Amino acid sequence: MMKIIPVIVFFALAASLPAAPTAPEPHGAYTGDGTVRLSWYSPPLRNPERIRYFRIYRSESAENRGTRIAELPVSLSRKQSYSDRLPEKHRVFYSLTAVNADGQESERSLPFAAALLPDLGIRDGERVSLNPDLATGKMYPVAGETVEFSATIRNRGAVTSRPCRLEIRFENGTEPATVRLPALKPGASHTVSWNYRPECRGEYHMDLSIDPDRINDDFNWSDNRLKIKCGAVERDVHFIWYGDVTKLPFANYGQCLPHSVDEWHRRGGRALSGVGATGDKLDRLYADRTRSAAYDGICIDEIYRWEKAAQNVAAFLPAYRKTFPDRMVAVWTIGEETAPQIAELVKNGTVSLLMFEVYVKPGEKIDPILRTIGHARAAGIADRILIGLVTHKDWNNWVGPEEQAASVIAQMRLIREKAPEIPGFAFWSDDAQPGVAEAVDAECYRLFVQPENKEK
Repeated sequence: MMKIIPVIVFFALAASLPAAPTAPEPHGAYTGDGTVRLSWYSPPLRNPERIRYFRIYRSESAENRGTRIAELPVSLSRKQSYSDRLPEKHRVFYSLTAVNADGQESERSLPFAAALLPDLGIRDGERVSLNPDLATGKMYPVAGETVEFSATIRNRGAVTSRPCRLEIRFENGTEPATVRLPALKPGASHTVSWNYRPECRGEYHMDLSIDPDRINDDFNWSDNRLKIKCGAVERDVHFIWYGDVTKLPFANYGQCLPHSVDEWHRRGGRALSGVGATGDKLDRLYADRTRSAAYDGICIDEIYRWEKAAQNVAAFLPAYRKTFPDRMVAVWTIGEETAPQIAELVKNGTVSLLMFEVYVKPGEKIDPILRTIGHARAAGIADRILIGLVTHKDWNNWVGPEEQAASVIAQMRLIREKAPEIPGFAFWSDDAQPGVAEAVDAECYRLFVQPENKEK
């Protein structure tokens, strides 16, 4: 007879252990006295990972964790920090870990490298317009025109640098320019300048090299070199935007608020103060605006052919021009034609640029643009006008950003083909669908700056 033996099976239910905490993200900064100060964020008040300690490690290589040099309890302050004196002429790497209440230690953080060395460098960014360490007197010089550039060199290292030089090489074979750099203390900067004269229209490059003779034992050589891309034109061009578009790399005119004026000047552009065309004492208003915030001129917004405002503006603009002979006067005018008085002021130079608001939306006929060109030529002012193109997100005829950008670009190419004497474009506005302003901005550069063999 077969016996049945009962078997008792025990199932061990393992308790799930809490995960190790997340590694902190340290940031380092030199204090200027041979020490480095590491800082990182404390856990939030609820402390869901139950972090109790932070451990600091120092190593001679980025790959290894190295020796633990400190263990700090969590503080109630939002940030915690630790300072360590650096070995002279020695590169070390710091990393942090977090330890929870169960003794579990996180993976180590990304290492932060430090050394008692100078670190000369310049910020990345190949366009002057987008690199705050660069500046120029004119974004688009005319071929044969001398333009000034400047660069700010910084010492982000832990010790004072030795005097050295900045070398600027030009792609056209011109003798390299050399500018002396003084000794820079940690955290100090020095701005240098040089001149360049492009010989023809198109894009040209300059290569900057900080301390090419390796006078210093630089901490990081990767930020000692920078290639700058610039553009030259056949005659002055004007890419005027209504709004703050300083993030666009190729815009060179802005109808902007006072806080943007310095940035327009740094990038070699021009800042215009937007003013109205109606009201009392316009002459005083225009003068006050011109003097404020170092504006390069005024942008009158807006007049209509038969409106009284056009007559009023035309009456006192000659006196304004005498008071401010070197300032720019740009005028927005609604429709395909302008008032005869305004056209005359354009012809005699009182008005620098006249901008026609003929805004053609996607899918609409381009006849208004062609008629505007015809009227401007008949008045003898086509080389001093711009045709206003619309990039506003609410004037898109219900199409997406790609189709709207394609529509505006098609209009730009038509204007460039039919009226090559028109020196640029005017745009309303910066409040565009994603990518529209950027695509239009790039097309400005392609049409007016890049050589013909690159325009296809």
